[in-house]
Amino acid sequence: MAGSSSDNASPSCSGKYRVLILGGMGFIGQNLVEFLIRNDLVSKVRVVDKVPPQIAWLNKSRQELFEHPQVEFKSANLINAASCQSAFTDPEGEYDFVVNLAAETKSGQSDPKPAKETSKLDPWTFMARFKLIIEEELANIPDLNYVVLRPAIVYGIGDKQGITPRLIVGAVYKYLGEMMKLLWTKDLKMNTVHVMDLCRAIWHVFTSGDNGEIYNVVDKGDTTQGKVSSIISEIFNINHDYWGSAMSTLAKTDMKSLVEEINDKHMGPWAELCNKDGISNTPLNPYLYEEFLYDRNLYLDGSKLEDTGFCYEVPNITLDRVKEILQDYAEMGLFPKSLLL
Repeated sequence: MAGSSSDNASPSCSGKYRVLILGGMGFIGQNLVEFLIRNDLVSKVRVVDKVPPQIAWLNKSRQELFEHPQVEFKSANLINAASCQSAFTDPEGEYDFVVNLAAETKSGQSDPKPAKETSKLDPWTFMARFKLIIEEELANIPDLNYVVLRPAIVYGIGDKQGITPRLIVGAVYKYLGEMMKLLWTKDLKMNTVHVMDLCRAIWHVFTSGDNGEIYNVVDKGDTTQGKVSSIISEIFNINHDYWGSAMSTLAKTDMKSLVEEINDKHMGPWAELCNKDGISNTPLNPYLYEEFLYDRNLYLDGSKLEDTGFCYEVPNITLDRVKEILQDYAEMGLFPKSLLL
């Protein structure tokens, strides 16, 4: 995730900034627009994405937000050079800040110590590898004023890819009346950050971050697989356990087949659940990608960002903060309400 600004950016005559968000219809982008508008920080925010608001699975509050007079949506495919040029062109003038959210960011480390921004990186997902390449290329652009943020697992209202697939898995096990059993152990690091704290961090580094610097964004809770699983178990009133390192390592010899078996077990019951609650279409599903089931610790040191004066409003992941994700989807008719009773 990268942000840039005009040199010595200053607010317009209104006393507020103009912000351009690339990939702004995604989970983080929607929340960032809400943060900027609700806190009256901008004179204009342009959201650029190939997905229009009408088909972006927005709740009622977000639908109204994208009709706000200070919010402009512009359709563009950012892999196209002409589209990119169009995204930046505005007869009203240049943008003070640009936020690149055009792809999901998931950074992970397997070191026994929390990774600092200067630690040797070992990204294990396709997207993370390319994000690292982009970070390196940004440093080679002369006179570019930019900051890079590396968030932990981001969760909050609108999340579909962070912890939500695990929540859906928990829902499936409630429906099946079975224990939820997970690979590896409860100590596997799954560091997190609430999406609104990430949005606050984005705004913070625009005014308090140093040009060309990289900052980890991670809450204070040192979240583990055990903590996330305990929250899921409490929400759905189910039991959970772990296969342990030895059995999980044995299973890893044919990980692809194992993942297919796991997803087959979950997808059918999920479809049945949705059908029973009258849900005909939903972006939510319990599908787990193979790379996210490896024994890889997502363990980050966020002290560098805090040294700039940033403080977290959501220092720990909690049951209430997780449950509000599902409650929001249930109100939209995208998650079975019967599972939250």
